[in-house]
Amino acid sequence: MNKEKLIQYLSIFPITPMEDNFRDLIYDNDKLGKMKLKLLLGENFALAGNAGTGKTSLLNYIQRYIEKKKLGVVIRVNEVMLNEDVFYKKLLSKLFLQIKISKIYDKKYDDVKQSFYATESLKEFLKDLVYYEPRKKIDNARLISLYKDFLKKELEYTKDIGLMFNTYTVKNVIAEILRKTSRKVYILVDDYDKYMLDPYGREGAQNRLGLFLSTIKELMEFSKTTWVFSIPQEYYEHYFIRVPYKSDLNFMGVFSDAYICLNFNYSEYRQYLAKKLNKIKVTPHQFLNGNAFKLIFILSKGNPQMINYIIKNSLLSCKIRRGKRINEDDVLSHLLNYGKYDKRDLIIIKYITSMTQTFSNDKKLLKELSIENVALMYRLKKLKERSILKSKFLENIKYFLLNYEEN
Repeated sequence: MNKEKLIQYLSIFPITPMEDNFRDLIYDNDKLGKMKLKLLLGENFALAGNAGTGKTSLLNYIQRYIEKKKLGVVIRVNEVMLNEDVFYKKLLSKLFLQIKISKIYDKKYDDVKQSFYATESLKEFLKDLVYYEPRKKIDNARLISLYKDFLKKELEYTKDIGLMFNTYTVKNVIAEILRKTSRKVYILVDDYDKYMLDPYGREGAQNRLGLFLSTIKELMEFSKTTWVFSIPQEYYEHYFIRVPYKSDLNFMGVFSDAYICLNFNYSEYRQYLAKKLNKIKVTPHQFLNGNAFKLIFILSKGNPQMINYIIKNSLLSCKIRRGKRINEDDVLSHLLNYGKYDKRDLIIIKYITSMTQTFSNDKKLLKELSIENVALMYRLKKLKERSILKSKFLENIKYFLLNYEEN
C-alpha cells in the first residue's frame, strides 16, 4: 500500500467529524419521514443513541432539510455542558445573530444586545481581576452588582447602566425574543451525550440532564419554536415513554417523541463499507480479507464511529508492514493499546477467527499458547465477558466462537 492509497483510504474513513457523512449512514426511511412531519408540525423531539451512532450527522441532515425547504431560522447550539448559565448565553448569542425584533422590555433591541455583550466582557474582566477570590463565593450577578455599586459610589455615576444580565435575565430575554419573532425558529441542540459524568456532583449526568430539561421546558413551549435535542442512550432508556404509560417515565413532557440511532447490524455494516469504498472504486475484497471484515464488526459492535477508528488504525498497521490490504493482524494490533489484552489474547482471537471455534482442551491452541487448559478457559471466559466471544454447548463440551450473527 503506497502513501497515496493510504491517504485516499483515510479520507473516506474519518474518525471525527462524522457530521458530513449522513449519506453513508443507514437510517430507517419511515423514521426519517416522521421526523420531517414533526418539523413541519412544529413538535419537539429527541435523537437518542450512544456516541458515534450518527446523531450529529442526522442533526446536520435535519438542518440542511430545514434550510432547503425554507421552513424557518436554524439555531444550532453545540458543545455545551449541563449548565443553564452556559447554555442560555450561547443560545442568546446565536439568537442575536439571526433574529431581529424591534424592542425588548421597552428598550431598543440593539441596545439590549450591546448591553449583553458588554456584560459578558465585564464579567470576564472582573473574574480575571478578582482571581484570588474563591469562585464559589462570588457569582456572576454579585460581580456585576459590586461593579455598579463602585461606579455610583466612587465616580458618582448616576446614569442607568442598563439590564443586569444574570442567568434569570438572559432566560427572560430569550423568552421575549422567541415570543415576539415572526419567523419560525428551529433550535438544534447537540453534544449533550458527550457529558455523561457530572464533575460537580455525586449524581450522574442522566439525572442532571433531566433536571436541566425541566428548567428550560417553558422555553420549549412557544408555538413558533421547535426543538430537536441529541440525548444519550442512557437517558432515553431511563425516561422512555412506555406503554402502558407510567407517570415517572415520561421525558417530563418535554418531547413529543424520541428516535433511536442504533449501531449497525451485520448487513448494514456490510452496506456501510461497500458504500464508502465505492467512492474510490474499490471493492471490500480488495480493501481487506474476510477475517479482518468479521473482526472489525465484532470489535466495533457495529458502531459507525468505532468502525472508522479501527479501520484507521488497521490501515496504519498495514502500511507499516507494507501489506496490500488489511488482514486480521492489522485489526487486532490496536487492542494492545487498551491495556486489557495481551499477545496471548490476540493469538486466541486470531485462532478462533481462522478455525471458527475452540474449547478449553484444544491441544493445538494450548501448544501455541504454552499454557494449561485451566488458564485457557479463564482467558476464553474473559473474552466472552468483553463480548468478543460467545459460547455454545455441543455434546457436553463448551465451545467458544466469535460473537456475531450474519443476518
